[in-house]
Amino acid sequence: MAVLDPSLEPASMKKPLTNELGELAAALAKAGKFVCNYSSDEACNYCPPRIHHAIVVIVREALTNIVKHANAELVSIRLERDSQSFMIAIEDDGKGFDPDTSDTGRGLSGMYERAERAGGVLSIDSALGKGTRIRMTIPVS
Repeated sequence: MAVLDPSLEPASMKKPLTNELGELAAALAKAGKFVCNYSSDEACNYCPPRIHHAIVVIVREALTNIVKHANAELVSIRLERDSQSFMIAIEDDGKGFDPDTSDTGRGLSGMYERAERAGGVLSIDSALGKGTRIRMTIPVS
Protein backbone atom coordinates (compact mmCIF):
# COMPACT_ATOMS: atom_id res chain seq x y z
CA MET A 1 0.00 0.00 0.00
CA ALA A 2 1.26 3.45 -0.84
CA VAL A 3 1.41 5.84 2.08
CA LEU A 4 1.22 9.57 1.43
CA ASP A 5 3.78 10.43 4.07
CA PRO A 6 6.51 8.07 5.35
CA SER A 7 6.05 9.45 8.86
CA LEU A 8 2.62 7.79 8.86
CA GLU A 9 4.04 4.27 8.79
CA PRO A 10 2.82 2.17 11.75
CA ALA A 11 4.38 3.52 14.91
CA SER A 12 6.30 1.37 17.33
CA MET A 13 3.16 1.45 19.46
CA LYS A 14 4.82 3.63 22.04
CA LYS A 15 2.04 6.17 21.56
CA PRO A 16 -1.41 5.53 22.97
CA LEU A 17 -3.73 4.21 20.25
CA THR A 18 -6.10 7.17 20.56
CA ASN A 19 -3.25 9.67 20.06
CA GLU A 20 -1.78 7.77 17.15
CA LEU A 21 -5.13 7.63 15.35
CA GLY A 22 -5.79 11.31 16.07
CA GLU A 23 -2.45 12.30 14.54
CA LEU A 24 -3.02 10.01 11.56
CA ALA A 25 -6.51 11.42 10.98
CA ALA A 26 -5.26 15.02 11.20
CA ALA A 27 -2.38 14.40 8.77
CA LEU A 28 -4.52 12.64 6.16
CA ALA A 29 -7.35 15.16 6.53
CA LYS A 30 -4.84 17.88 5.72
CA ALA A 31 -3.52 15.91 2.73
CA GLY A 32 -7.05 15.20 1.49
CA LYS A 33 -8.40 18.67 2.27
CA PHE A 34 -11.38 17.35 4.22
CA VAL A 35 -12.69 17.96 7.72
CA CYS A 36 -12.24 14.97 10.00
CA ASN A 37 -14.26 14.52 13.18
CA TYR A 38 -12.44 11.99 15.36
CA SER A 39 -13.67 10.64 18.68
CA SER A 40 -12.39 7.82 20.85
CA ASP A 41 -12.74 6.24 24.26
CA GLU A 42 -9.65 6.41 26.47
CA ALA A 43 -10.29 2.74 27.29
CA CYS A 44 -9.14 1.99 23.73
CA ASN A 45 -5.56 2.70 24.79
CA TYR A 46 -5.55 -0.60 26.67
CA CYS A 47 -5.26 -3.16 23.91
CA PRO A 48 -2.87 -5.88 22.84
CA PRO A 49 -0.19 -4.83 20.34
CA ARG A 50 -1.70 -7.00 17.57
CA ILE A 51 -5.03 -5.17 17.89
CA HIS A 52 -3.33 -1.78 18.11
CA HIS A 53 -1.40 -2.51 14.93
CA ALA A 54 -4.43 -3.88 13.05
CA ILE A 55 -6.56 -0.86 13.91
CA VAL A 56 -3.87 1.63 12.87
CA VAL A 57 -3.18 -0.10 9.55
CA ILE A 58 -6.86 -0.50 8.66
CA VAL A 59 -7.72 3.10 9.57
CA ARG A 60 -4.69 4.32 7.62
CA GLU A 61 -5.77 2.35 4.55
CA ALA A 62 -9.34 3.63 4.81
CA LEU A 63 -8.17 7.25 5.11
CA THR A 64 -5.69 6.82 2.27
CA ASN A 65 -8.53 5.54 0.08
CA ILE A 66 -10.62 8.57 1.04
CA VAL A 67 -7.75 10.90 0.09
CA LYS A 68 -7.15 9.15 -3.25
CA HIS A 69 -10.67 8.36 -4.39
CA ALA A 70 -13.57 9.82 -2.39
CA ASN A 71 -13.40 13.57 -2.99
CA ALA A 72 -14.93 13.84 0.49
CA GLU A 73 -15.52 17.04 2.42
CA LEU A 74 -16.36 15.44 5.77
CA VAL A 75 -15.04 12.27 7.41
CA SER A 76 -16.04 10.85 10.77
CA ILE A 77 -14.00 8.33 12.77
CA ARG A 78 -15.25 6.76 16.00
CA LEU A 79 -13.23 4.32 18.10
CA GLU A 80 -14.98 2.72 21.04
CA ARG A 81 -14.39 -0.16 23.41
CA ASP A 82 -16.67 -2.13 25.68
CA SER A 83 -15.91 -5.20 27.77
CA GLN A 84 -16.15 -7.46 24.71
CA SER A 85 -14.72 -5.62 21.73
CA PHE A 86 -13.25 -2.63 19.97
CA MET A 87 -15.55 -0.92 17.49
CA ILE A 88 -14.33 1.35 14.72
CA ALA A 89 -16.59 3.33 12.40
CA ILE A 90 -15.32 5.45 9.51
CA GLU A 91 -17.78 7.39 7.36
CA ASP A 92 -17.29 9.86 4.53
CA ASP A 93 -19.55 12.00 2.39
CA GLY A 94 -17.53 11.35 -0.75
CA LYS A 95 -18.56 10.03 -4.13
CA GLY A 96 -18.84 6.41 -2.94
CA PHE A 97 -18.55 3.40 -5.19
CA ASP A 98 -20.45 0.29 -6.19
CA PRO A 99 -18.68 -2.61 -4.42
CA ASP A 100 -20.23 -5.12 -6.83
CA THR A 101 -18.87 -3.52 -10.00
CA SER A 102 -15.87 -1.47 -8.87
CA ASP A 103 -12.31 -2.71 -9.11
CA THR A 104 -11.48 -2.18 -5.46
CA GLY A 105 -7.88 -3.23 -5.80
CA ARG A 106 -5.81 -4.71 -3.01
CA GLY A 107 -6.52 -2.05 -0.38
CA LEU A 108 -10.02 -3.18 0.57
CA SER A 109 -9.21 -6.88 0.39
CA GLY A 110 -6.19 -6.22 2.61
CA MET A 111 -8.43 -4.48 5.14
CA TYR A 112 -10.77 -7.49 5.25
CA GLU A 113 -7.85 -9.88 5.63
CA ARG A 114 -6.18 -7.85 8.40
CA ALA A 115 -9.46 -7.59 10.34
CA GLU A 116 -9.98 -11.34 10.01
CA ARG A 117 -6.42 -12.10 11.20
CA ALA A 118 -7.09 -9.94 14.27
CA GLY A 119 -10.23 -12.02 14.94
CA GLY A 120 -12.50 -9.23 13.81
CA VAL A 121 -15.20 -8.52 11.28
CA LEU A 122 -15.12 -5.68 8.75
CA SER A 123 -18.04 -4.42 6.69
CA ILE A 124 -18.08 -1.79 3.98
CA ASP A 125 -21.26 -0.10 2.80
CA SER A 126 -21.00 2.24 -0.17
CA ALA A 127 -23.02 3.43 -3.13
CA LEU A 128 -22.32 5.88 -5.92
CA GLY A 129 -23.05 9.40 -4.72
CA LYS A 130 -23.74 8.23 -1.16
CA GLY A 131 -20.30 8.06 0.46
CA THR A 132 -18.81 5.09 2.26
CA ARG A 133 -19.25 3.56 5.71
CA ILE A 134 -16.73 1.15 7.18
CA ARG A 135 -17.40 -0.74 10.40
CA MET A 136 -15.02 -3.05 12.18
CA THR A 137 -15.36 -4.99 15.39
CA ILE A 138 -12.40 -6.79 16.98
CA PRO A 139 -12.79 -8.87 20.15
CA VAL A 140 -10.82 -7.61 23.17
CA SER A 141 -9.17 -10.99 23.74
